[in-house]
Amino acid sequence: MLARLMPKEGRFFECFNTMGQKILEGCTIYEKLLQDYEHLPNYGLDIRKIEHECDEITHQVIDLVNKVFITPVDREDIQVLVKTMDDVIDLVNSAAQCMQTYEIQSVPPGLGSMAHVLAQAMQEIGAALQAMETLRRPEQTLRHCIEVNRLENECDRIIREQVARLFREHKDDPLLVIKYKEIYETIEAAVDCCEDVANVIEAITIKHS
Repeated sequence: MLARLMPKEGRFFECFNTMGQKILEGCTIYEKLLQDYEHLPNYGLDIRKIEHECDEITHQVIDLVNKVFITPVDREDIQVLVKTMDDVIDLVNSAAQCMQTYEIQSVPPGLGSMAHVLAQAMQEIGAALQAMETLRRPEQTLRHCIEVNRLENECDRIIREQVARLFREHKDDPLLVIKYKEIYETIEAAVDCCEDVANVIEAITIKHS
């Protein structure tokens, strides 16, 4: 079992799983933010706190990579995985902060659907990380990765529809178009990063199966 190769001081998979749970929590809070928009500042603070916690985990993992003699998978893969995961929560935090900075008065249409897809993608990432820990059933890990890819395609479809609608219905308000489009694209980028994480997990799984 792959976990047995891991020194006790190098709890990489524990860090991955903890970080995945925190990112999912951040995505879930972002969903709640869109449903309870009048409390945006409070939710924004919660997301920022999680983003800082994920930064700490990222630093811990990179520090472990440099200290531990034996790692469960290639050092480069560990670093890419944790940094790509950190990108997801960075983007969620950016979307929340952007809505405050731009003083967005109401939730852009379709953004809730995109946020839900993002949360679903992170659920699949969490399941893939848990399945990857032992690599006993690589097909299970890969199934979750494939689902993330499907969700990324779904997010692409939603943003295409919403941006087209945005230009059609608000062509006389270019400033609003710019603000909404940036928020859409930030959440889309977060889902894209989930796909990047899934691709890294898939590569590790194939390499070690």
